[in-house]
Amino acid sequence: GAALRAWAAGGGALGVLLLARLDNVFVVASLAVATLVASGSTRAAQARRATALTLGCMAVVLPYIVHLRLSFGHFVPVSGAIKSRFPVPGLHGDTLGTPGLLVVLGALASLGVALRLQGRARVVLLGLGAGVLLQSMYMFLFVHDNVLTWAFVAGIVNAALLASLA
Repeated sequence: GAALRAWAAGGGALGVLLLARLDNVFVVASLAVATLVASGSTRAAQARRATALTLGCMAVVLPYIVHLRLSFGHFVPVSGAIKSRFPVPGLHGDTLGTPGLLVVLGALASLGVALRLQGRARVVLLGLGAGVLLQSMYMFLFVHDNVLTWAFVAGIVNAALLASLA
């Protein structure tokens, strides 16, 4: 029905976010989980929404990922493949630098503030905060090259949203 089409469209929007930067997968997944858990309905309804959301996202992202694999032999762009040491972790604190530290602090603040809120603001801050924190942890553990400020767009959006609630 119309509600499931809305969830699929939301998945498409999250797919666009994912195309902007593939390590936004942590933000997309965290937002999706926070949204589905917060909906508070039966498991069957949550499963239908999760399926619609996932299919909407994959409809946007899958052609790009298949293109990358067929053209370059990786599921990520070449620039990401040469910077990543995944699945072998290392400690790369200098990778994040000051912008990364600020983004992590903003993510932690969002999680703390979200626990005091209700409704959509809580869901969005929980999803963004958790996703940005996971994304930063991935960069810290697996990216061995300096990360430029544009890599922190999700964290900057999170900080802006948090500031707008102050």
